[in-house]
Amino acid sequence: MVLNHDGLLEMNIHVDEESGGITDIVDWSDAPVAPFGTSLWGLETILGVQTASRWIFYPNHRHLRAVFWETLYNAIGDLSVDDQKAIDVGMLFGLFRTYGFDRRPEKENATPLRETDQEFVCLEAFCLPEAQHSS
Repeated sequence: MVLNHDGLLEMNIHVDEESGGITDIVDWSDAPVAPFGTSLWGLETILGVQTASRWIFYPNHRHLRAVFWETLYNAIGDLSVDDQKAIDVGMLFGLFRTYGFDRRPEKENATPLRETDQEFVCLEAFCLPEAQHSS
């Protein structure tokens, strides 16, 4: 259990324009304590863009995703396969919690999305490997 940033998106990550290094991560106001990885869903959102009918990944999304995971695992150090799987599950949990409901599930009257809901395209793109490969 760790402190997780619940909105780890490009607007909350400040970067030095010259070096490309992260200078700040802002907006920690609703940061929950949760399993490590649950806030990593934000990675997928910065790798593409949502249109009116679908999610489109940027052409280099596979490379950027691989660099992210390699950098993260190098920074953490030795991780067992089980620990890596736990991080993957945490990220999937974060994706479903963020994109699987008409509003955050802890909010009153939140209901799961249906396949016909427009917002469902994000879950489909982020969680189905074939969706990631078709763009």
